[in-house]
Amino acid sequence: MMSSNNPPEQAALIQLASEVLDSPTLLRQLSDRVYGLLLTELHYQRDRSGSLRRRLP
Repeated sequence: MMSSNNPPEQAALIQLASEVLDSPTLLRQLSDRVYGLLLTELHYQRDRSGSLRRRLP
């Protein structure tokens, strides 16, 4: 899958992704982190859209 023209950063990411996919614990930690970040972003979006609605006549 990897070709010889991949930069070292990409090769490292591919290796890390492989390790995460092979480890149920790491995969769960990653999933929990992504879920938490999405919840935080949704909270910020609601705050931004709420402040915009209050400003409109």
